[in-house]
Amino acid sequence: GIKQVPAPRGIFPEYADKDPSADFTTLASELIDGKKSKAARDKDAQDEVDKMVRRRWIRKFSSKFAAKRYLKGKVVLSELIVIAKTKRQLREGRVISKTKKRLILNLKKSGVTAVAVKGERPELPRVLDVIFANLEMLRRRRQERGKGLRHVILDFSNAFFQFPTRADERRFFATRLGKSVLVWLRTAQGSRGAPLICGRALALVMRLAASTVSPDAMTSSCYVDDPLSTFIGSQEEQDNNIAKFVGCILAMGFELSFPKAQDSDTEQVVTWTSARLELLQDGDDPGIKVSIKEDILTEVGEDIKEMMKGNTVGVDKLRTLAGRATCISSLLHVWRPFVSMLWGPIYNTRSRCPFDPLKVWRTAVDVPLRWMNAFLIGAAGSLSRIYRLSSYLQEGDRVTIVTDASPLGIGAFLIINGIIKEYAFGPLTKRDEDILRVKRGGSEGQQAWEGLAILAALRLWSWVWRDRRISLAVRSDSVSALVMLVKMKADGFGVGIISREIALDVAESLYEPNICSHIPGTTNIIADTLSRMPGVDSSSSSTSSGSSFTPLPSSLRQSQQRFFQERGYSWWRAL
Repeated sequence: GIKQVPAPRGIFPEYADKDPSADFTTLASELIDGKKSKAARDKDAQDEVDKMVRRRWIRKFSSKFAAKRYLKGKVVLSELIVIAKTKRQLREGRVISKTKKRLILNLKKSGVTAVAVKGERPELPRVLDVIFANLEMLRRRRQERGKGLRHVILDFSNAFFQFPTRADERRFFATRLGKSVLVWLRTAQGSRGAPLICGRALALVMRLAASTVSPDAMTSSCYVDDPLSTFIGSQEEQDNNIAKFVGCILAMGFELSFPKAQDSDTEQVVTWTSARLELLQDGDDPGIKVSIKEDILTEVGEDIKEMMKGNTVGVDKLRTLAGRATCISSLLHVWRPFVSMLWGPIYNTRSRCPFDPLKVWRTAVDVPLRWMNAFLIGAAGSLSRIYRLSSYLQEGDRVTIVTDASPLGIGAFLIINGIIKEYAFGPLTKRDEDILRVKRGGSEGQQAWEGLAILAALRLWSWVWRDRRISLAVRSDSVSALVMLVKMKADGFGVGIISREIALDVAESLYEPNICSHIPGTTNIIADTLSRMPGVDSSSSSTSSGSSFTPLPSSLRQSQQRFFQERGYSWWRAL
């Protein structure tokens, strides 16, 4: 991406700006600060470099002059840095840390990153992409008995070093280690174009290898250099297809990490990226159980606890937390609005502390930190979801919750398989006003009251939708409240609180509302009538409870009345 940019082939989305930030002719040959690099003092780093030299991924020169003669021109030296990545695991009630080191060229400091162009943005698969692809494959072959799924994870070895650098760009990927000068002959980790080269090449490799197998017999997703392939069919059919698929990759000259291979036929649970997957072969209703690795949940929890202690948060620590939270959001899409609230202050300088530009005020990220902390408290150590074929095909009960709000009250009713089973109504309270900071009795708080009606109804009937295989629909005559339910975020203080509460409930459930439909206000008669009924004492056992001036709708007389929970401060979980 310095002297030559890969031509677009329609594989990944293109960036609009393809001009470099600087001219490569202006780069300094070497930035000298008189200090010995950390890599030169790290024995593990030197051992890793020696191994790379023996494999001819790096060429070692005794002097800078010798490197210039080989490259036939000016050489740009970047600092070689050692990145230590610490993983924290919860074992027997104690947090245990494990450190892994990696060598990276600091191309940003030397200016090489600024002269490089990244023409396309590699798109990576999410865990849910794999799940839905697997369920679709089960749907297509549902009638074939005895043909279950099989997960095979076989990583590419040293993926970035599979691809050589251009001869005329090698002079930009060099470093000094002790008295020696090292020149990268393969794509360097830390370079701007390496992820695109690796992503495009491996995307082609996976497509070519998969083309040797019937489209109905396998599906595959590759996260950078970690592919997860799913096969379906009889044992013999699966073995033959795996042999063809793997053999094709090897025939193209790529190395695979067989010692780290995982096969669901021999391991009940396999681990891919941030998730652990278990196939559930339960007769006519197979499924997949997905769990976020406990290490990630532990790390996120520890990071949040540390950040909540002070008034400022380091940008590096915030970036690390955002990356880990992104892993969770790949399974739970309701995390995404809160993850984006972490990324925002990282790139917005207005959130930075005036006395230290490498820190942001904690108030800028207080909302996502509190929400994630509340979720992790409810998750209690592990986070898993089960996706059944019957749920994917929407074969469960059809449940509909209809809500409405008036300036003084809220009302809702529950429909299961076309029959109204229960209903509820209740007044808005002074405490609702205090928490949401809107007033009853007028139109200015209507958006908040409509959202509150949805939240209260979802919590009242959570036993119906939280842990069961159903097709859940939520209907309201408020478009803004439905949009809030779909996007899990909203502008404004009161509706913002409600959106975070709904997101917390949905994130902790196995299934979420899959249909949100708008009802014109003139036709939402039952819920509107309920929202205008006189207030009811929650201790009352009367089912009519209405005054002579506001009779209960006749369609509800065979239904059971329920009462909304008291909305004290303990009812609100993310305040």
